[in-house]
Amino acid sequence: MWTEIKALVLILMLAFAPLKKASSQEWLTPEFKKENITDVSKKLVDKTSLSLWFIGAVTSLHFKQIENDAREDWRNHQQMSAELANAGDFLGSGFATAAIIAGQYYWDDNKENWQNHARAFAWEAATVTVLKYSFGKQRPGDRNNYVSFPSGHTATAFATATSLTYAYGWKAGFVAYPLAAFVGASRMADDMHWLSDVVAGAFVGIIIGRATQSDPAQSSSLVVPVIDRGTLGLNYYYRF
Repeated sequence: MWTEIKALVLILMLAFAPLKKASSQEWLTPEFKKENITDVSKKLVDKTSLSLWFIGAVTSLHFKQIENDAREDWRNHQQMSAELANAGDFLGSGFATAAIIAGQYYWDDNKENWQNHARAFAWEAATVTVLKYSFGKQRPGDRNNYVSFPSGHTATAFATATSLTYAYGWKAGFVAYPLAAFVGASRMADDMHWLSDVVAGAFVGIIIGRATQSDPAQSSSLVVPVIDRGTLGLNYYYRF
């Protein structure tokens, strides 16, 4: 269901994201293509992104080896109520992100913030969809659903957290990243994703959230998810 929701929002975001002026003639202009496609594609394979892709791949492969044990730990020592898990599912579904983007559009004078966020949402939705159908990994519990890897809810939450951090600074990230980690934990709590799915989703969201900013090179901070047996958190690095 999340794929259909994001596809709909993706269409809407792409329809309005290029409208820096009230003119429909800017749709798919060379400037739009450069800003939303060419530049983002380059940032996705620059030195920083390649490092994060590598770290994310290695980390996901590591946790894939223990994901059965991790699932049993969650099932046997469940510490998240169904109500909390549902709240996390909602936060990562795409509705919350769309609402935040709408709020930025109406109340943030810096229009680049909502445009960058919408761009991140669109790229994240497209990337996760391609990865899900490329890997075809089955969800936990022998469900006949081969779209487990990576976690789309987690990717959405971390892309939003990264975009908000670039837009409003570390104080926004101080709130947004723990909420994103909560979304990832909720997907394991309701047995919808494996541990490696959640880890991969977090890295996808961070990488795309960074690459879709107007100038990510200006940032001097980096957040990396840390998920291990009994541990769920974030490492935050700041360059002076």
